[in-house]
Amino acid sequence: MTTHRYRRWGRVIGVSTVAALGLSACGGGAGGESGGDGSGSFSFTYAASNTLDSPWEALAEAYMEENPDVSITLNSQPNDSYGESLRTQLQGGNAADVMQTVPGTGQTRGVVALAEAGFLAPLDDAVGDFLPEGSHDQYVYEGQYYGAAPGLALNGLVTNQTVAEELGLETFPETFEDLVATCEDVASDGDNLLVLAGGTPQNSGVTALMAASTAVYAVDPEWNEKRAAGEVTFADSEEWHQALDDVMAMIDAECFQPGAEGAGFDVLTDSLVRGQAMAMFGPGGAAPELEQAHDGLEFVLNAFPPHEGQRPSLQVSANYLVSLNADAAENEAAKDFIDWLRDDDALEIYADVSDALPADLDDYDFAGSSYAPVEDLLLEGDYYAPFANDEWPNPAIYEALGSGVQGLLTGQKTPEQVLTDMDDAWGE
Repeated sequence: MTTHRYRRWGRVIGVSTVAALGLSACGGGAGGESGGDGSGSFSFTYAASNTLDSPWEALAEAYMEENPDVSITLNSQPNDSYGESLRTQLQGGNAADVMQTVPGTGQTRGVVALAEAGFLAPLDDAVGDFLPEGSHDQYVYEGQYYGAAPGLALNGLVTNQTVAEELGLETFPETFEDLVATCEDVASDGDNLLVLAGGTPQNSGVTALMAASTAVYAVDPEWNEKRAAGEVTFADSEEWHQALDDVMAMIDAECFQPGAEGAGFDVLTDSLVRGQAMAMFGPGGAAPELEQAHDGLEFVLNAFPPHEGQRPSLQVSANYLVSLNADAAENEAAKDFIDWLRDDDALEIYADVSDALPADLDDYDFAGSSYAPVEDLLLEGDYYAPFANDEWPNPAIYEALGSGVQGLLTGQKTPEQVLTDMDDAWGE
């Protein structure tokens, strides 16, 4: 097992598994009582997307073990509807005291958007010590932080290395041209190299964002700022056209499985662990999670390959945050829990259960880990950027991208139409 400064114990506590896609939960109601003396209660809601261990449950259970006078009510919700459910609960005044959020404004659970709407209470400035350099504005509203992050997340191609070796691929395709050629070779044998949950806007969207990470943001890291200033548009951007043309090239090369346009999240991991595909677009933490869950299989994370002559890029973010409901601003138990997330014990638990990366990459041991293929990109620093959609002004833009990729899969949309829809969603 990979070790780093946050993983001294290995798996520190037992955690119940969560069949997330079959769960629904209501908000626990904000403002649980607290005596300010280490006792009290609060509710905690979070998203889950698979049947693997939840780091949020692990953290809550560990905190209650250390603080037996504290009671935490856990509300797990399906990932694909979590943002909308959270918004509905906040608007109805029955959301949990503590909630999982994400950076920026580009998603319905974006922390800046929620803070601007008055739904969140500000946190101690010390939470900023655990955020990636150069991206703090995605966690700040009017000079105050509204989300605490236990670790870093990155998106890439989660790869079944066992399948890759069976295909004779000792290294992942280094260029986009190599990737497409490999897809064509595999398809000629009746198989598919990649698996895509095209029926879910989240997975379709992240697929396009990975193509954009090399085609757009590696070329112009300030592209989002220019779009916000009205200097560029999606529809007029050669870089964004390149990103969606790359998606079309993968479709034409039969990189994806038949029926990808209607596939759900369950198809992703099922196809990978059964050897029916080599890689999927998704969060980096899925690679070590899958490896732990399936003995004898090796999973690693690879970056989306650039076109020959271009530079690669990764999307990296402190993407999973914990925020405090504004209605629970006086709940000392809830605030103490969020403060505790910065302790070494909490960071160890989160890193071990979620297999996230620590914010301080200098102390991380990449050797033998699932993240080894992207070590150089991460340590260089200028080869990665925040998740692009975190900087977009509203969730409708990402929804237009995700549903647009599904339209590319079915032939009902063209790249030009998808980009125009994104501009329309952006607004003036």
